[in-house]
Amino acid sequence: MRRGLGPRTRLCTTQELCDLLQGADKPPMASASLPQAAQDPAPKSPSIHLSAARDKDATEELKEEKAAYHQSPSKRMGRVVAANTFHKTQGLEPGPGAGLHKTRGRGAVCQEVVLGGKLAAQTFQIVRYILNKDSPPKEDPLQGAALYQRLKEHLLTEAQLKENGYPFPHPRRPGGAVLFTAQEKPPQDASCRLCCRCGTQYLVAPSGRCEHQEKCHYHWGRLRPTPAAGGWQIQYTCCSAPIGSPGCQVAQQHVQDGRQQDLQGFVQTLDKELPPGAHPGIYALDCEMCYTTSGLELTRVSVVDSALRLVYDTFVRPDRDIVDYNTRFSGVTAAHLAHTSTSIRDVQAALLTLFNAHTILIGHGLQSDLLALKLIHSTVLDTSAKSSLPDFPLRR
Repeated sequence: MRRGLGPRTRLCTTQELCDLLQGADKPPMASASLPQAAQDPAPKSPSIHLSAARDKDATEELKEEKAAYHQSPSKRMGRVVAANTFHKTQGLEPGPGAGLHKTRGRGAVCQEVVLGGKLAAQTFQIVRYILNKDSPPKEDPLQGAALYQRLKEHLLTEAQLKENGYPFPHPRRPGGAVLFTAQEKPPQDASCRLCCRCGTQYLVAPSGRCEHQEKCHYHWGRLRPTPAAGGWQIQYTCCSAPIGSPGCQVAQQHVQDGRQQDLQGFVQTLDKELPPGAHPGIYALDCEMCYTTSGLELTRVSVVDSALRLVYDTFVRPDRDIVDYNTRFSGVTAAHLAHTSTSIRDVQAALLTLFNAHTILIGHGLQSDLLALKLIHSTVLDTSAKSSLPDFPLRR
């Protein structure tokens, strides 16, 4: 159990969650001054007794949640964890038509749910929750043009876009992009590559494949400070091994990222004339990638709108040969791409139709998705980089 969170036996409703985070400090109504007879309810039918019992259970559980919230050392983190837990347990999955539907079970979320726009939808839900948490309880949540205007306050500036590695159009090369972040110095040998998983230099043939079949020993987790005897220790989250320890995972070969070097084939969203009263749209997107002979390439893209409807979702066949499906993180396997003919250019055409230059795109570390899509867009709300969303966890 995480520190600061009490046990949970049922799923809170949206209103209960808002009451928990906004009204946790309000004392209950005092009734000690009333006569006992006035406090006792009138006799109820059996069905009313059942409903009252359910309400009593819900009230007790809500009290436990409030107590856990007050015991949390960080109210901000308490809100984030509560919101994340609430949306994670909703169990949304893609249905036969466009949209998201509830799963029947309450167990682990299946792979198709993760891939079918779930991550984008979760990000959108939490952003909307943060924006609405200070509104009066009975006020309708923001939507449409009102939501668009509110989100405009949190867009990244041009300086922030550059600082976080977003692609910009190349000033002289059509279809090219330029990055303003510091780039790693490539090896002097043109046939040498640096493995983005284990940091080993390896040689590639003109085709991009490894010259020598050498296994890659790496840690898939990230480094985190962990309390230890006498202070803190830097450990990998995947296996709790200390920094510098041999990799806990073994892959058949080394791989590279390559996206920051492959800056050709980009397209840019365009200005479009809108009908009177319309807004340019709000969407959240998430991409999955695999390793090919040239680096990371797009294998799936999912887009949801402000009503959390899945509006675009497709697998994508990379241009180069796949050397590692990156299934641990993407969920994509060879079976998913076996009968896929959609290319990245097909995806770009669809997104240019759906988006315009002023459409607000929401994502977590969205520059990574835009590099994979080879899409230049500057109207962005990035929850990993925007400090004006203080309740949202920044990039780690």
